[in-house]
Amino acid sequence: EPVEAKPLRALDGDRVLHAMDAQHPLCNKLKRLGITCVFVAAKVTEVTTPSANVFARYAQVSSFTREQLLLAERALLREMNYALIRPTAFSFAEAYVESVLRSTNRLRRFPDRIDFCGSGFADYGDMPTCFKETTYYLVELSAYGHEGLKFAPSLLAAAAVASSLSYLKITWDEVPILEEVVGYTSDELKEPIDFLRRVARDAQMIEEWGEGLMVNEKYEGCSNFVFSEINSEGDPTRR
Repeated sequence: EPVEAKPLRALDGDRVLHAMDAQHPLCNKLKRLGITCVFVAAKVTEVTTPSANVFARYAQVSSFTREQLLLAERALLREMNYALIRPTAFSFAEAYVESVLRSTNRLRRFPDRIDFCGSGFADYGDMPTCFKETTYYLVELSAYGHEGLKFAPSLLAAAAVASSLSYLKITWDEVPILEEVVGYTSDELKEPIDFLRRVARDAQMIEEWGEGLMVNEKYEGCSNFVFSEINSEGDPTRR
């Protein structure tokens, strides 16, 4: 059985984990833990996976064998109470987006709310795609702000949906299915919506400084659309 985990002493101020000697005991423990996590994740998500022997070699720790990997796997599963698939904000967002699109005939109930052809997303797709991708963009962008950890995944996803709708000049109350499916009122969403607005503003500033974020590149059309709405006086998330 793997030894019981014990608290680690604080590292020296001028030391970081990736700069440690490859043979440092802590480095080897992290390697074993990391490859065990990958081994378990591969079993859940992949159709076929390499053998335990192959994964053990990937740890690059000579004393880490197949048998030890399997023991570590069991210990990890027990620690997680075998709850390997937990809902994330993204999985909630996908469900909420589908509910909105289904109940509003893909947003056709709200024509002419904005000049979509003149928006920053027009070259990337239609309005339903803009709503969906903007929601996903905000959910992924929220990972850059530690403050987002205090919000439940379902609440953060609901705030992303509400923000995306507001950029399209559609209010939360205009989509009754949302409160029924999500369970949050518009008042409960104010704080996470404000958090998403601030994270989006930070993302825009980072782009303006020339540093860039991968999520802005991944959702290029959405980030352009959100940034243009943030800059406009009619940004509904400012209200």
